[in-house]
Amino acid sequence: MPRMQHGHTSRKSGKWRGHYSRWFVNPLTGEKDRQQKCVTIDADIKTKTQANEELRKLIVRELGLVGNSGLTLKGFIMQRWQPLREGNWRSSTRQTNLELIARITDLFGDVPLRKVDNVSLQLWLNELAKTKSGSVVKHCRIFLRAIFAEALAEKYVDYDPARLLKVPKVKAVKRPYRKRSGWTVLTKPPDLSDQEDWKLTLTG
Repeated sequence: MPRMQHGHTSRKSGKWRGHYSRWFVNPLTGEKDRQQKCVTIDADIKTKTQANEELRKLIVRELGLVGNSGLTLKGFIMQRWQPLREGNWRSSTRQTNLELIARITDLFGDVPLRKVDNVSLQLWLNELAKTKSGSVVKHCRIFLRAIFAEALAEKYVDYDPARLLKVPKVKAVKRPYRKRSGWTVLTKPPDLSDQEDWKLTLTG
């Protein structure tokens, strides 16, 4: 489990600044890299104690942490799961993948990772199937299973709530079709009354 970091604050030119580190997995090497961050804190802050508290809140939001130093679902996706996957995404599917992830985080993003349960996930898929295509529902299920499988492997959760998720019955997709009269025109045999014209048609 990640340890909560508090960072430190400094004051320069009358402004409070917060300093902290963000660790992420480099998708090219698979190793952890450290990124130093520096942010300007609200100008209304007067004391160092207030500045430290504001920095703590910012770190919680930025890293997707919750009160017990655990991760929210969105925090885990952004900090751990997505960096390991997006390097292999094709440019043609990247935007679609991000939109599917956004569907998940819009509802469950702020929920602590350890508090997401299988019933909530299945109910959400059931509701999604009432308005979205089968492809969207199936890919959301695939992403959920991949996310929680990784969370379990890294010991961020004690069990995998997405392992037994099922694809619900999805809405029927209306497909365009040709009227029979249209096919009749297309499949009508050629007029063979003029044999010479027909031979020209065959030979080009």
